[in-house]
Amino acid sequence: MRNNDFHNEVKRLFFKGMDDAFYVNSDSCSTQIKEINSVDQFEENEVFLLTISALDFRVFVLIHFSNAEPCRRLIADSLNANDGKMDDARFYDYLGELGNTLCGALKRDINNFVPSLGMSTPNRLNHDCLNYIDTQKPEQKFHALVNDQNDETLCAASIYICTDQELQFDYSQNKRLEEVDDTGELELF
Repeated sequence: MRNNDFHNEVKRLFFKGMDDAFYVNSDSCSTQIKEINSVDQFEENEVFLLTISALDFRVFVLIHFSNAEPCRRLIADSLNANDGKMDDARFYDYLGELGNTLCGALKRDINNFVPSLGMSTPNRLNHDCLNYIDTQKPEQKFHALVNDQNDETLCAASIYICTDQELQFDYSQNKRLEEVDDTGELELF
């Protein structure tokens, strides 16, 4: 697998994970995932940052959000709680777990063709901390908005891929693993 193949596969897995992680099981709120070129138009003030790392690359996974009504409504609806009963600790805990779910699924899928991956825990940071990622010179970036049924933006997510060299992974291993039946084992992150 070359870098372009790796980028395309990570992008596919990212959007697959987005669909799974941001699916809201509620009658009053449904979400839509939209790919965008940049998150500059999204006025978030905080992010949850997670990383997946190997010897040859790093993947930064970010959940961009504001502690504002649209995002709080999404989470309150997901938790079957009204906004008045959801404190900040519960709000941030939910978003951290959402990031953990997205990053964990991505790590598990990448691990099918890249052994020995590490994954961080969610870190809540101020938006200004994102300048650090640019210093890492990411080769590829993918972004998505999470909108409600009225096309109101609830939050966003991004993935940044940084490689140190040309990647040499055997992608055919992933194809073989997809053909194997699920054993039902529980994976702990």
